[in-house]
Parts: sequence; structure tokens; C-alpha cells
Amino acid sequence: MKKKKIYIILTILLSFAFILGGCGTPTNTTADAPTDAPAEDPIRVLLMTEDPIGINPYFLSGIEGMEAAELDFNIETTIVEGTSDPALNDENVRSVVREDYDLIILMTFGFTDVLLEVAPDYPDLPIVCIDCAVEVDSVLNVDFNSHEAAFLTGVAAGLLTESNIL
Repeated sequence: MKKKKIYIILTILLSFAFILGGCGTPTNTTADAPTDAPAEDPIRVLLMTEDPIGINPYFLSGIEGMEAAELDFNIETTIVEGTSDPALNDENVRSVVREDYDLIILMTFGFTDVLLEVAPDYPDLPIVCIDCAVEVDSVLNVDFNSHEAAFLTGVAAGLLTESNIL
């Protein structure tokens, strides 16, 4: 149970790093790190996207968050870019759960079916699925209402316009 709490806290921290990663430029904090602290093994975190990253802002925010988390925490990150082929994504998920990652983060609901099959076989492996609805104990579903952010963006644009035309 203690291990699960640690992973939940780590997941929350990484989620904030994702959010903050898209809001600014990452800074290098390694110069501020104490030199006499014992070196611990980094936490191995994998981020996988369902489709190619390209210029997709949704996936880019995840990458930026991972980069920021890697700078701010003792994390070793791996990024696996999807191919838009569900069969290959299924194969990729089955492959990475067998590797020695401390946390796996999957971006989008396209991983739902494979997680329903695979996650129960790995109950000690914490998996975060962003925008999923998988009811497995080892999977944390992170969901958000993107339409609310779009609405608020529209309100802000409406308040800032001087011509009353958007």
C-alpha cells in the first residue's frame, strides 16, 4: 500500500509537470543540486503516444512536461511515439510493460482496450492513462474537460477584442 501511495504522489507531481511544462520554458536546475547528496537510481518513466507526435500540441505538452520533470526530479524518461496503427500500439504496450519501468504514462483513450487486457497481469506496475476510463487497480485514469478550457479561451478573446469581432 505504501508503494501505491508513492506512485500516486509521483503521478500527481508528473501531472503538474505536464501542465507547467506547456506554460513556460524549462530551466536547468542541476547547478542548484547539492553535490554531497548520495546518488539514487533514477525513477524510470515511459511516455507513449497513440499517434505520431508531429506538431500535435496535446502530445507536445506531454513531451514538454516530461522534459521539465526530468530536469526537476531524479527521473529518466523514455518517449515512444505511436504510429496511428492500433495493432502496433497494442504490441508496443505489451512490450513496455515487460520492461523495468517504474511508471508508464499513456496518452489518449486509444490504449483502453489493450490496458483492459494487459494491466491486470501487472498489478504492481503503476500505469497512468490520460483521457482513458480503465477500471483496473493499477491504472490511474487522468481525464479533463478540454471543452471548458476552449470556452474560457473564447471568453478571454472576447474580453480582449477591441473590434468586437473574433
